[in-house]
Amino acid sequence: MASLGAVARNHPAHPAGRLGRGLGVDLLPERDETACRDRLRAVLYRKRTLLIVDDVWEAAHGSYFTVAGPHCRTLITTRETPVAYALATRDRTLRVDVLKPEAALALLRRLAPEAVIADERSAQRLCERLEYLPLALTLAGRLLAVEADVPARMTRLLGELIEQRDARLKLLQAEGRLGLTEDEPVSLQAILGMSVARLDGTDQERFAMASVFGGDPLTWEINAAAYVWECPVEEAEATISRFIQRGLVERRGARYWMHALLADYAAEMMEGMGL
Repeated sequence: MASLGAVARNHPAHPAGRLGRGLGVDLLPERDETACRDRLRAVLYRKRTLLIVDDVWEAAHGSYFTVAGPHCRTLITTRETPVAYALATRDRTLRVDVLKPEAALALLRRLAPEAVIADERSAQRLCERLEYLPLALTLAGRLLAVEADVPARMTRLLGELIEQRDARLKLLQAEGRLGLTEDEPVSLQAILGMSVARLDGTDQERFAMASVFGGDPLTWEINAAAYVWECPVEEAEATISRFIQRGLVERRGARYWMHALLADYAAEMMEGMGL
C-alpha cells in the first residue's frame, strides 16, 4: 500500500506531482521527497527543457522544481521578492515592469480592435487607468471583444471601465486560478487580494489606508505614511518593507509607489473596513 506521503506527492495540487505528470512520470511509488526529486533529475538529466514555474508563493514549493539537468533552464515567476531571492538570488532576479503606453494600446488593439477603432482616445485612457498592467488589459480587452457586436454596449462598458473602480475590480479571468479556484472564473479583485491576504491584520489596515495618499501616480514618503498610520517612522518603514516583499509597493527614488489597480483595491478595502 502506498504511504500517505506518496499519495500526497501524487495529489493534483502537489508541486512535485504536477511536474511529474507534465513529464509523464508517476511519482507514487517513490518513498519520500528526496526520491521524487532524484527521479525527476534522472528524467531531465539528458533533456533540453525549459521549465516555466508560474506564480510561486513559497520558496519551499519552488524548490520542488530545482531538478533541471545541465542542459535545462528554469524560469520561476513570483510576486514575492524573498521567494525570488531564495530560489535565484537577488542578482539573478529580474523585475517585470508594466507595459509601455504604446505596447499597452497595441495589446488592447489586438484583443478588441473594434473598441480601439471606435474611440482610440478612450482606449488610451483605459490603458492609462489600468496603468498598463498586462493582466488587467487582457481581461478588459476580452470583455470588450465579447461585446463588440453591440457597439453601444461596448462603448458603455469602455466608459465604465475608465470611470468606475468597481467595474475594473470585477473584470473576470475565465480560466480560474490556482490558490483561488481552478474551475470557475475569478475576478481581478480576488487575484489582487491574494497578496494582501498574506499580510497580518495591522498591515492590511495600513494597506487600505494607503489609498488616501491619492495622486496619479499614487506615491508617498515614509513620514507621510507614519503620520497617516499613527506610528513611529521605524514601524512605517517595516510595514512598507513587507509591502514591497509582497509585491504591493515599489520604491521610486525617495518615494513609494502603489499601482493604480492596487490603489482601487485598497480604497475598496478601506470602505469595507469603515476606516
